[in-house]
Amino acid sequence: IIYTSSIVGSLAVALQMNGTFKMRTKHSMLWAVAAVAALQPQAKAQITLGDASGFAVLAGSAITINGTALSTTITGDIGSNPTATVTGIENINFVTGANRSSETVFMAGAKSALDTAYSAVGAQATTGSETAFANGATLGAGVYSIASNATADITGTLTLNGDSNAVFIFKMSSTLITGSGSQVLLTGGARFDNVFWRVAGAATLGGGSSSVFEGNVLASTAITLGADATVHGR
Repeated sequence: IIYTSSIVGSLAVALQMNGTFKMRTKHSMLWAVAAVAALQPQAKAQITLGDASGFAVLAGSAITINGTALSTTITGDIGSNPTATVTGIENINFVTGANRSSETVFMAGAKSALDTAYSAVGAQATTGSETAFANGATLGAGVYSIASNATADITGTLTLNGDSNAVFIFKMSSTLITGSGSQVLLTGGARFDNVFWRVAGAATLGGGSSSVFEGNVLASTAITLGADATVHGR
């Protein structure tokens, strides 16, 4: 799920050509890597998304889908509230879901649920010692407070290892930037719906056909997905 919180007034989501959003069930195939590090203490609280859980993209002021007709595949709903502006709707190939921006009451509830989740993630106490992502690192379940890198936070591979109940929370100090071709991988039974990225500013997910990102992004200002990238969300 790609989210922007309504905490900041002017919010937008920009999806570049051939960006792909997918919903996977908990039984879906997981990525595999060889290296496994010791687990960090597991995040204790389960984060509930409520009425926002069915969305692939949920924004505050606008959603822009660049590219050509049907070039971006999305599984799940999209919507923007309170500004119900969606540009490039013809570029979306909906596997399931629809644009729900016009459903004012429902959208207000979804945005309220998003705000609640954003606050709940932010309230989690830090348990992991890492403050940056090392290329090729494997992290266990936990809550991590990450100092944002002005160039890129993830440039290679980041593996999240844990069972199906493992919760991973990353609290980015300002922005979240992933490089072109970078990958966030899940092993050990870990599930994308238990991965949360709380971004105090904007999130920029790099493009490239090999780019894979896992989890729920809750960003305060804007989110951009690069061309040909894949995001696995709920």
